[in-house]
Amino acid sequence: MAGYKRYAAIKDVQSIYPGVTIKERSTDLYIQYNIEDKLETVAHRVYDDPKLWWIIMLANPEYTMEYEIEPGETLRIPLPLNSAITDINSQVS
Repeated sequence: MAGYKRYAAIKDVQSIYPGVTIKERSTDLYIQYNIEDKLETVAHRVYDDPKLWWIIMLANPEYTMEYEIEPGETLRIPLPLNSAITDINSQVS
């Protein structure tokens, strides 16, 4: 059941921030999603904080839930992190 709650939380990110976009920058990182990856592990590897997985979800709006991401697909990881957070904050009141 814990996995279901995790996926429900991912869906909530899309509903909490509807229409919020993160600008694409030349500094963004593009990774190929591997079968052993989870957004938390990617966020930990890139941002040193697994709780920032939701920023990766916002940067890839073509996915509603993490399980939709197939191994081999490319994900955009917004960098620098502070610029992504500024983008989000500027659209949320």
